[in-house]
Amino acid sequence: MPTTSRRSPPRVLGLIWLGAAINLLLVWLGLVTPFAHPDRTRVDNALLLLGVLGLLNTLLLVRTRLISLATGTRIALACYAGLSAAAAGLADFGASRAVGWGIKGVVAAVLLFTLKDLAVARDG
Repeated sequence: MPTTSRRSPPRVLGLIWLGAAINLLLVWLGLVTPFAHPDRTRVDNALLLLGVLGLLNTLLLVRTRLISLATGTRIALACYAGLSAAAAGLADFGASRAVGWGIKGVVAAVLLFTLKDLAVARDG
């Protein structure tokens, strides 16, 4: 059986960049929405949910090798992971400060593991 290079379709890379753009929009929304605004709770929930899910998606895509890990894909995944971690880090937990810092610490650790895996990941 001939060996061929495994490449991700262009739509996969486009979807990764789309997720990064959505996270960037969400980070912007988190920065411009005042803490006293009635919709701030919804913004915080979206920040936490999309941030954590984006970070876990990136970690799983890298660890399971479901997509090609060419240089462009790794750059897109690193941007997606960084913006996801930024989104989760912007979430405000109100009176539950200890819980918030605990979640942010776990997000930072997962981001470090993800970036480490991306740095050493190669196709083949």
